[in-house]
Amino acid sequence: MSYQTPMVDKNNLITPTWAKWFLQLYLRAGGADAATGGGGGLTNPMTTGGDMIYGGAAGLPTRLGNGTAGQVLTSSGTTVAPTWASNSSGAYLGSGVISETTFTIANNQSSPADVTGLLFNPVTIRSAEIDLQYYRNTTGAGATEMSARAKFIATYKTVAASWDLSPLGVGGDFDTGTGEPAGITLSITSAGQVQYTSTNFSGTAASSIMHFRASTMGV
Repeated sequence: MSYQTPMVDKNNLITPTWAKWFLQLYLRAGGADAATGGGGGLTNPMTTGGDMIYGGAAGLPTRLGNGTAGQVLTSSGTTVAPTWASNSSGAYLGSGVISETTFTIANNQSSPADVTGLLFNPVTIRSAEIDLQYYRNTTGAGATEMSARAKFIATYKTVAASWDLSPLGVGGDFDTGTGEPAGITLSITSAGQVQYTSTNFSGTAASSIMHFRASTMGV
């Protein structure tokens, strides 16, 4: 009995659990030791817990070391090795659910800045419902405190290649100058990146936190 590697193309990927099972079965069939791959078996390229195997040149089993906490596995297309990447460095969040995430709000952010992790891929996402909570406070002279909750709907138009961000409901404290909850104004770029600006709070900064979560629907 013989077994063939399922990685027929370059950069195909199998998970550590499946790889362990496959290696045991394949090596048992070839009568080979996992460390050497002798007797026609498959040499195990994994060396560390969390490693993965992907198809390298001509489908050769190749080790992909584990990423760091919070990174996601990304593909750059065929013939290119998969890599680990951070959402904050540009990896799009695909269709599904974004779990509750914490983001630190900068005080007096006058130009739009990215809300790290709140990025929607227009190739796979048509709309998103975003739930947000803001809490900002300062101490000392001029101390200010604001707490607010907001919900937005983001929708994408393929032909126009643009996103629209509309408030669905807001509550809590509003800034008297901007009329925005807790002085936070949101916007979204054509690439699906949610951004924010913030008003200036006097006093000594104590806490400035945004919590967000989202559910999305595909194209």
